[in-house]
Amino acid sequence: YSEISKAENRFKTSVSEWKLTDATASARKQDTHSQAFYDIFESELIRVTDFIDAQQKNLEFSARALLTSVEVAEEGTEDVGDEEGNELLLCLTRRAEDLVDNCLKLQAFMTKNKAILHSVAELADSSLKTACSHLLERRFGNAAMNSALVCVVSDIYDAIRSAQDTLRNKDSGKDPQMWKAPSSFERSTTKYWVKNEDLTQLLLACAAEAPLLVYG
Repeated sequence: YSEISKAENRFKTSVSEWKLTDATASARKQDTHSQAFYDIFESELIRVTDFIDAQQKNLEFSARALLTSVEVAEEGTEDVGDEEGNELLLCLTRRAEDLVDNCLKLQAFMTKNKAILHSVAELADSSLKTACSHLLERRFGNAAMNSALVCVVSDIYDAIRSAQDTLRNKDSGKDPQMWKAPSSFERSTTKYWVKNEDLTQLLLACAAEAPLLVYG
């Protein structure tokens, strides 16, 4: 009877050890799969964000080049005829509108890709126990356009408005009254909630109508 009991105990111990070994192997296999997917996800995320960064830099370069052209045109408005000056400013305005359109297309691309990557990350986190969502938020942020680019667009439209004023007033003998931003002011605002993906469109629309003021 004692030998049978010993054999039974050895069998139970072997089964327990086999189950533990099998569970450890499964966990390791799961970890391997999780890490492999995480690495693929990170690689794709880097590819997308690097592309977006490059496109934003190209847009900012184009915007600064356009701003230079507008400033040159602004300085020369007094030396050209009304028809030539208006035609030149109309051309520059259209270039500014094309620039804004390209900014909005890039913003739409950013928003769409972040939404797709977010759904993939959530599924991976729940199924494979990865940390893809954390990685996405760390690299992608709020998926909004570079604020420096928005400021350059604002400067472009402000220079165009200034050139238009100069052109209108050059034959009247009146010096155009240039508005200067105050060094201090009392804040009086109405606040609105805007989705992150709509913020760029709102800022660019505001920049086309009035200069953006940056303090501090």
